[in-house]
Amino acid sequence: MADKVLAGKVALVTGSGAGNGQGSALKLASMGAKVVVNDIRVERAEETAQLIRNAGGEAIVTAGDATNPDDVAAVVRKAEEACGQIDILVNNVGFFGAVKFVDQTYEEWKKDLSINLDAMFLYTKAVLPGMIERKSGKIINISSDAGKTGYPELVSYSAGKHGVVGFTRALAAEMAEHRINVNAVCPGYIETAMHRNFLEGWAKATSSTFEEIEKEALASIPLGSFGKPEYVGNVVGFLASPDADWMTGQALNISGGLETH
Repeated sequence: MADKVLAGKVALVTGSGAGNGQGSALKLASMGAKVVVNDIRVERAEETAQLIRNAGGEAIVTAGDATNPDDVAAVVRKAEEACGQIDILVNNVGFFGAVKFVDQTYEEWKKDLSINLDAMFLYTKAVLPGMIERKSGKIINISSDAGKTGYPELVSYSAGKHGVVGFTRALAAEMAEHRINVNAVCPGYIETAMHRNFLEGWAKATSSTFEEIEKEALASIPLGSFGKPEYVGNVVGFLASPDADWMTGQALNISGGLETH
């Protein structure tokens, strides 16, 4: 594992049992960080941790519901007891499903915002005291291209991910005096299980076939292909590294040209 610029650092990556979270955890580990792998399903967290260990990295496993304050407190406490401190927080937990707004229930709306916003709030609140005390830290929030552009059938998701970008910009301004960098990553279509589930839901919401929706999605990407979780991990790794020490309050697109502002 080369280029250990994060040696001695501890990174907590929420929702890192699969997809973009796993891609981010693997990248940070390859850069020398000890990674606190976290997922609501412990078996998925164990899988990611084993991949890290197989590659010669260090990982500990935590599990819990990111929208439950008691679970979040327990995860952060376990991480700090095992590793001493948390230097890097990647707020990756998120959820999206396609549904027409007129068909969405209030319970579904609340669930979407809880996963996409409340989880970020809870984990950030839990790790910030230590970062403020040390006058050092990197917080990286995973938003979406839907955090910059509103999409039909994704009203609650777009609202939540716009909120992630706003949270990032505002907290960055507030934390600058403490030398804590707060940035966001805005992925577009990334090939994950959740991505496929979304396309299936989008097809159902629009009375289309999966193949039609997939073709439409691909046609909207200037570079002509879906992304991979490691692409997201590479950008997260950059933001966690010393190379990004003078960057804060930014929301970086990684969408094959789909989003450009």
